[in-house]
Amino acid sequence: MQKLIALYLAGQRPLRDGSALLLEGDPRADCRSGGVHSSPLARAPLHSRRFMKVPGFDMPLGEVKASLEPLRRPLSIAILRARNPFNVGAIIRVAHSFLVKQVVLVGDEPFYQRAAMGMQRYENLVYLPDDAALCAWAAERGLPLLVFEREHARVDLWHADLPEECLMVFGSETAGVPETLIAAAKQVIAIPMYGINNSFPVTVAAGIAMAEWTRRHFVAGSVEGRP
Repeated sequence: MQKLIALYLAGQRPLRDGSALLLEGDPRADCRSGGVHSSPLARAPLHSRRFMKVPGFDMPLGEVKASLEPLRRPLSIAILRARNPFNVGAIIRVAHSFLVKQVVLVGDEPFYQRAAMGMQRYENLVYLPDDAALCAWAAERGLPLLVFEREHARVDLWHADLPEECLMVFGSETAGVPETLIAAAKQVIAIPMYGINNSFPVTVAAGIAMAEWTRRHFVAGSVEGRP
């Protein structure tokens, strides 16, 4: 299990014999001698290279999930499923990259699992029927709601308080976030934009929000969110 965690943090996938496959672009796969590439892959023209599909973990699903638990962050996120099938799957994929504690899916509409690239299997998914159940679930756990909604924002992301344990809420690009959740939110947050477009894609917004939270709490050498 400890070896799996080490390989995961190093960006590698374990093979059946316990070794690791280094992906193209990894400097460890680019052996140099006197400033000359000695790796056949590095010397080959890009169009002639054969790219390999990295094999999956040769471990039971439950064991992989258990191995990831000690690495998880205390951040939880909630996604409103109404009219949001592709983004739900895509945000699950992004959430896995940040190893959030839980992903709460609100509503009963199916989501596009292929957009999650299989990462839904490794996440702690919580299914709730509606907004009221989400508010009750968060209150029971003492998690403040941080709603991301540009039209009703009270603060921008760079100046928002992002507690270490919190629940970020993301709506759909068509329906946004309902007023009941906006009223229940500790903060309603907008991500600053500098172009003429109206909004970020919700998957991008979720990734920016999780990255900023991670930067503040888990970047070595940062003080109060400052590098």
